[in-house]
Amino acid sequence: VRAASVGSVCLENTHPFHYRTEQGEEMVFCHNGTIKENIKFDQKYKPQGTTDSEQILYSTLTQYQQTNDFSSAIINVFAQLQQPVNSNIIFSTKKKSYIFSKPNQFPRYLQMWIGKKKDALIVSSEKITTIKEYIWEEMPKGKVVVIDHKTLKVTIQP
Repeated sequence: VRAASVGSVCLENTHPFHYRTEQGEEMVFCHNGTIKENIKFDQKYKPQGTTDSEQILYSTLTQYQQTNDFSSAIINVFAQLQQPVNSNIIFSTKKKSYIFSKPNQFPRYLQMWIGKKKDALIVSSEKITTIKEYIWEEMPKGKVVVIDHKTLKVTIQP
């Protein structure tokens, strides 16, 4: 399902985007929001589609090459953007997920929530109140929330 604000409605523009590094590490990425300016990334990455979302993935991977830290890479990507940006992202490797919500002009529309129970977590753009056993917390804007897949430990990166 895709509401296309940048790029056409087609398979190449559909989330999540899947990427495999030269070392074989696999990751997925999805983005909600619109970025209207030019997004910079290393030319070794070859977008399959025409979305700002896929370009943000490649920009994050470009920054990761320099920092070797996904949290810093995500913060750096969004800090480089000059125009107001309304965006949420989820970036996930085999071991960890990184969730980021940019502070924005539509705080009730672009939110991220984490639902917790003893042995499970849900990340969602809305509280799923029909699932009673989860405790829901709004995720902070402007910080990267990191989830360790093995332990389900949640940390917040500045």
